[in-house]
Amino acid sequence: MKIYDTSSAMQTFNNMARWYDLTTALSWRAPKRLVKALAEHAALDQPDLSVLDVGIGTGHASIKLRQKAPHARITGVDISEPMLERCAKKGIAHDLAHADIGTE
Repeated sequence: MKIYDTSSAMQTFNNMARWYDLTTALSWRAPKRLVKALAEHAALDQPDLSVLDVGIGTGHASIKLRQKAPHARITGVDISEPMLERCAKKGIAHDLAHADIGTE
């Protein structure tokens, strides 16, 4: 069962990829909140910490995570290849995968 319209979501994020960092950087608070929540449940200084960033996009949350957990092994998954290409250029994640996780 589909949770959302895959092709519509993919097209939206493909179109946004070019401008995503510019339009979200000033107002998006989720990355800091995500890292804070993760720190409450895991020791961010663990040398073997592995994190799966589902919907990694261009890597906003993983950039914040990398600042607090420099040794973390980050794997990113996203529906948008252009978003993943931008994330890859930043060198944030160890592994990136293009995938649609919107099915049960």
